[in-house]
Amino acid sequence: MNRRSFAQSLLGSVAASIVVPQRGNCAEPDARHERTFDCDVAIVGGGVSGLYAGWRLMNADPRQIRILGNTLGQSRLRVTVFEGSCRIGGRLLSTASPRFPGVTCELGGMRFMPTQLRMSKLVSYLGLSTITMNTSFSFAFLRGRRIAFSDFTNPDALPYQLSGEEREWVKEFGATSLMDCAVRDLVPATRGLHGKQLYECLQSAQVSDVPLFQWGFWNLVASRLSSEGFNLSRTLSGFDALGENANAVDLIMQALDVIPGTPFYSIKDGFEQIPWTLQTKFEASGGNVVPGEWLTRFDWIQTPSGRGIRLTFRSGRNVVCRALVLAMPPRALRPLFMRWPIPNNGEAGPLLDAVQSIPLFKMFLLYPRPWWNKFLGATSSGTTCAGRSYSDMPIRQCWYWNSAGCPSADSPAMIMAYCDMSNINFWEGLRFGEAPLSDPCNVASDDRLDRNWSSHPVPKGMLAEMHRQILILHGVDPNNDEYPKPIDAAYKDWRDEPFGGAVHFWNRGFASWKLKNRIVNPIQDAPVYICGEAYSTNSTWVEGALETAEIALVDHFGVERFF
Repeated sequence: MNRRSFAQSLLGSVAASIVVPQRGNCAEPDARHERTFDCDVAIVGGGVSGLYAGWRLMNADPRQIRILGNTLGQSRLRVTVFEGSCRIGGRLLSTASPRFPGVTCELGGMRFMPTQLRMSKLVSYLGLSTITMNTSFSFAFLRGRRIAFSDFTNPDALPYQLSGEEREWVKEFGATSLMDCAVRDLVPATRGLHGKQLYECLQSAQVSDVPLFQWGFWNLVASRLSSEGFNLSRTLSGFDALGENANAVDLIMQALDVIPGTPFYSIKDGFEQIPWTLQTKFEASGGNVVPGEWLTRFDWIQTPSGRGIRLTFRSGRNVVCRALVLAMPPRALRPLFMRWPIPNNGEAGPLLDAVQSIPLFKMFLLYPRPWWNKFLGATSSGTTCAGRSYSDMPIRQCWYWNSAGCPSADSPAMIMAYCDMSNINFWEGLRFGEAPLSDPCNVASDDRLDRNWSSHPVPKGMLAEMHRQILILHGVDPNNDEYPKPIDAAYKDWRDEPFGGAVHFWNRGFASWKLKNRIVNPIQDAPVYICGEAYSTNSTWVEGALETAEIALVDHFGVERFF
């Protein structure tokens, strides 16, 4: 066992040892295998999809709720959310440095678009204030050269050997549009399309007489882009994952579904306010949240009231329910289904293997002053103190994280580093045996943002290398002591258990629009449901978590539509 595995095992043991007293409307389980139901619906997973499902169930008419087509006819529904860790929020992780209060930093999901109607409606309904994020470009650091944003349309300024056609595309549309141009050229019917129209076009599209969803994205664009053009395009996308060989339909949607000029919004007091607010509303409606309970298996049992599902948790607790909602990432789901037959999708393979986990890594570094401002120059929005810069170094993305306005020359300021895929292996190599995570339950703070920050410390070697790359990115000699070192930092590697990755892409060969409903209810004639971002048609977004939760609620429980 390596050091990282040992640390994860130790943390898992700590989480498993937390026994939280049962509260609310679920009776304390006993040792008998046959007993009445402890809960009507058990939801495992305290992220957005799980808490949203619980909240909606508790606010529906209990007499109309049905399980396997049969209405319960009860005057009161009993719903409990079980969370394996002691933190509610899932892959949303809002933090704030105690040395820089008032500025919320997102180690997890951080933005949404107004075109994502489910998310927009939910945020409005919950009364959460939004802020418009500055996503403008400042410059790029490519092959040892700093390229100003104003030169993104000048092929002679780019240190890449582009083809003649690629040079013309750069002149007309800019270097960040190379991948888009290739896709539009391969699938001409997509030109000018966005949103629903684009998605419907991609579902029926073919390239070389092969359905588009059978293509790997990398295989597809390699026929229209040179290796130099592909590498430039992927670097300027900010995410190596956007050039992977995942399902071409879904990756094209990731690349083309953002209409130029579309704003990105975040939540003013932290993206994690969404699950926190849902938890408050769920509990106020009579629902119950139990943290520190890790599900290890589920089985059918016979109760005096009919067939039920017995849940077995790592702590030894057993709970019997009528229906089970698994609001969990695929990494945590797969061990639970090893004993249950899941249908295949023909030659493509088992449904639970329809998606792949995408690793993402974020680090926030607090500096005593914004020394980088003088290096930024003009950005695409005209500002000089916000936005982002990209590089081909392992740091990949550098965001100038300002809550509002520009920081003064002598005030603290924050930078966010953001990378994915193989770049994360570089940073993992700098852990040097230091435990990067601590148990947030043991952090002495009543403030959730402070607790989240303090439970994600950065190993010294990793922090030093990140600072060195930030200096190089801005054209500064890393041995120059003129520029201050960071005074605080926090980071999250989303490969760590139980997540296995931050987001998910569909694998080639799987038609996501046909399969999402099947995966929500994977076992025939069984009240077991899967929801979350992974198996949605809006993967990588909170919108996807809401999409699959709504399918489970409306199609299987009979809850009225919210969206």
